Amino acid sequence: QVAARFAGDYMEQAAAANRGISGKDVLSALLFWGFARNSQRLNVLPKGNDWVYSDTLGLSHARNGRPMVARATREHRAFTCLLVRWLEDNWPPELPRDWPFTSISVNCDYAAKRHRDRRNAGPSLWKCFGDFTGGQLRYWPRDPGPRKLKDVCALR
Repeated sequence: QVAARFAGDYMEQAAAANRGISGKDVLSALLFWGFARNSQRLNVLPKGNDWVYSDTLGLSHARNGRPMVARATREHRAFTCLLVRWLEDNWPPELPRDWPFTSISVNCDYAAKRHRDRRNAGPSLWKCFGDFTGGQLRYWPRDPGPRKLKDVCALR
């Protein structure tokens, strides 16, 4: 609730000053975000961990596989809007402005194990906020996919 309240304030301040949403605005709201302990993201859990701090905003999948609006989005609309506005205001120039996206994953304080995102339909975009060490992201543009190579640890 606190993060959503701050998010609404930051959007109002940006509108009043006729400016875009800054990384500082997002980081300030993120510092108040109450991350959920997520035990469902089995593909990213570091060895020895039973959960990670991770929330999905936007569209998600229900247990039956049907798309649905994620609970965190329904409960914290202003926070979700702040992240979407930041992306709109800081859009990568190499991407077309009408490039669609359906969800935003917000993660905190963990190094995911090597994994493939299962339900992505197209490219992914990422941004890190805050002071930290590490945070490198590796990807394999020539990954043949799970049908040809099941074990992602075999990727080089």
